[in-house]
Amino acid sequence: MAVTASPYRGLLDRLGQAQMSFVADTFKVMLLADTYTPDLIAHAFLDAVDPHEITGTGYTAGGVVLTSPAWAYLPTDNVTGFTADPVTWTTATFTTRYAVVYQDVGGVAADSPLVCVVDFGENKSPTGVDFGVVWADTGVLAGLIP
Repeated sequence: MAVTASPYRGLLDRLGQAQMSFVADTFKVMLLADTYTPDLIAHAFLDAVDPHEITGTGYTAGGVVLTSPAWAYLPTDNVTGFTADPVTWTTATFTTRYAVVYQDVGGVAADSPLVCVVDFGENKSPTGVDFGVVWADTGVLAGLIP
């Protein structure tokens, strides 16, 4: 199954209105169960997805902070997009289908905008091993603005 990443509708609008900064703001990645049905138009804030957050060993509610987030032009690929360092949950035992990247605004779900959803294509169920999300060489999202 192919892994895909798709931006939520409000991402470019928030960037264009200077409501989001990949340099100054905090971004997290949260894992969701297969009970979630992505809606890139209707879902705008974390409170739309957090009822589907997973639980399990090695996973902390709210997800993990993305390190080195950036919005950058990648000349090798001639695309502009969102990049960040890979994330890892250690000694993980859980089942997940989706990862959601969001801007953490003071821990308030109704105020925390969604950035993108990553569909793993099928459930992933690590058992007592590290589970990681390694973004593509072009980043978490790329090609939004060619």
